[in-house]
Amino acid sequence: MKYIVDVPDKAIDFMGGSDHFSIFVEPEYKVGDCKHYALRISKEDIEPYTEPDRNAIEDEVWSLAREIAYCMSLQECIYAGMLHDDDIYDSASGVLEKLTCQEAKTKYEAWKRKKEEIRVGDEVVYADDPNKEKAIVLRLYQPKQYKTLADILCEDGTVVKMIKVENLAWTGRHFDEIADLLKKMKEQ
Repeated sequence: MKYIVDVPDKAIDFMGGSDHFSIFVEPEYKVGDCKHYALRISKEDIEPYTEPDRNAIEDEVWSLAREIAYCMSLQECIYAGMLHDDDIYDSASGVLEKLTCQEAKTKYEAWKRKKEEIRVGDEVVYADDPNKEKAIVLRLYQPKQYKTLADILCEDGTVVKMIKVENLAWTGRHFDEIADLLKKMKEQ
């Protein structure tokens, strides 16, 4: 186990050059009416403790809080496991009340990684398209000589085939109905 013990500079000066510090912690032996437990610590076992930079920690926490509150919808918080379906009347900022910072950060990072994976039914745009015309992913496949490709259904009803997935960006919206419809079509 590790403990942090604050030893005043006066105490260290008082022991001047001693190889051991004596710290009384718990009762064990009796001196008069008092019981003592002596714990001896060698100077080699002592490391100076540096307080973490509180401002840096607070900045990181607030940055995460802002990303969750402003970048994630309520549905995305539920999808990421930060909130539950029964928290429907909660807001995305309710995450801040329900999770520790580390729990929220872990779930947010997992959601962000998953968000980058495009799936059938995802609404996408061309990553370099200034107009950001939307399309829905209908199929994903990977021929031997290519990276992952997609067939997409554009807003105007046209289907574009063999689009490199790396050229698409997910909008954050997903339509389960598309995947369900395609699955039903295969069943007949």
